This record gives sequence, C-alpha cells and structure tokens, in this order.
Amino acid sequence: MKKKVAIFSAIALFIILVINFPIYRLIAFPGYMRNFYSQEDIQKVMYIGTLWDRAAVRDVMNLANEAFSDCGHTEDDNYKKYGELSVYASSIDIYPETVKTKYSLKLWSAHLDDNEGYMWVRYSQEGVNKEGETDYGSWGILSLWKVEKDTNGKWVVTDTKEHP
Repeated sequence: MKKKVAIFSAIALFIILVINFPIYRLIAFPGYMRNFYSQEDIQKVMYIGTLWDRAAVRDVMNLANEAFSDCGHTEDDNYKKYGELSVYASSIDIYPETVKTKYSLKLWSAHLDDNEGYMWVRYSQEGVNKEGETDYGSWGILSLWKVEKDTNGKWVVTDTKEHP
C-alpha cells in the first residue's frame, strides 16, 4: 500500500510540475526567436504564473478577444477603444474587404508585480472577406505583452513584443 501511495504521489507531483512549469514550451522558440527575445523573456514562458496573476489579467484577455474579433472600425477608433491591443483589430482603413475574423488566443503566462508585469500569449488570426477567402493571416504567433495598472487600478497593455 505504501508503494502505491508513493507512486501516486510521484505521478501527482510530476503532473503539477508540468502544468505550472511547462518547459516543453521552449520548443516553440526556434533559434531565430531566441536571438530576438532576451533570456529573461523566454524564462517567463516556462512558468505560467500564479493563479492570482492569471485571474488579474482576465480583463486584459477579454479586451484582447474584443480587439481580435473587431473588423468594423478605423485605426483611430480601434486605438481609442483598445489602446495598444488595437494592433490586433482589423481596421477598415487597412482591410476594407474583411467582414469577419477567425482567431484563437491563449494566455501562456502572467507575471505581475504591484503596478506592472508581463503576459505571454499565443495567437492565430485570419481576416476573411465576404467570399469566405482569407485576406490576411498570422498563425502560432508568440507575443509578449507588457502590462501596467492605469490610474483606476485596472491592468492595461502598454507594449507588445513579437518577432517580426
């Protein structure tokens, strides 16, 4: 019985470590990306962050989901609405033929201090025209977002960093 408990405990510990420290994500960083991001940036993706940090950026992720799905406003309107996340909205002045977007957005990690922090996200996005054809697209993009608390104490993205 003690042996079974020890084996079960070891398996449970391994699962917890893999979930909280997904070092397998390093595979997502090919050599050319390792030269673009700092070692400190890359290390942030190997720990998902605390439950509190991940919950605290929920509003940021909700706003990002809105931006990724928006294809009905100008660049200026998008910036007013989404701030730095406006780069993910399909503005009508750049993509006038786009009528909808298909996207996936996943939070990989969140690391927050009292007033600032970082988030790693991975996304794919396609702009689709009325014929159902893809106007543009990006797939499997890793993006590092710097976040800060605004004057109301709300987390907002202040900078994005992606390999060109």
